[in-house]
Amino acid sequence: MASAPARLPEILFSRTDAEAAMVDAKTIAAELIDLARERGMHPVAVFDIDETLLLNHEEDDDLVAANPPVAALHAWLREEKGVTIYVVTARRWTEWSRKFAELQLATLGYPAPAELFMVNREHDDDPSASLFKLEARRKIAAGATSGRPHAVILNVGDQASDMMLMEPYSTYNAKFARRNLDPGAYHAIAHADGVSKVGLKLPERYTVE
Repeated sequence: MASAPARLPEILFSRTDAEAAMVDAKTIAAELIDLARERGMHPVAVFDIDETLLLNHEEDDDLVAANPPVAALHAWLREEKGVTIYVVTARRWTEWSRKFAELQLATLGYPAPAELFMVNREHDDDPSASLFKLEARRKIAAGATSGRPHAVILNVGDQASDMMLMEPYSTYNAKFARRNLDPGAYHAIAHADGVSKVGLKLPERYTVE
């Protein structure tokens, strides 16, 4: 898919300082939450797991820590703003892997999300999981699991593939990401996927090709 999306992605801010990025993200999110409720929509947010809600140890998969600025944003959205939280991860689904992910999040103090989406066999050939993640966000927005449509006001992850379709589905988005997204910075992106109001891309600790 080489053509540009119907609405081009737009970078709302780029920050290298975590505190400044979270202040700006909260300002944007608060406006979107109010707007959603004015329109009779329930606001929700979507979070990735790895290098987003939690940080993995480079040498020991069993050692993880909460990502402080993201944990604070998660708590603010849920506790202060009444936003429902969904989690969408590129981890492959098995009964064991689901329980392990739930245990990791609970151990780090995260309440159970409204729904946890994990990659299924249908998307095994999706190298970046960008199509799987987009389809999960579409289901969330449509209310496929909750019975009512939602406004996805914020989508948070560390990879461009968490924000938008990437290759082989969109060469345009892949080029946009390479040209505009500093791997070491926080970026707020509007119109990234046609579903989320704003994507908050975090600094990368590794890159998914």
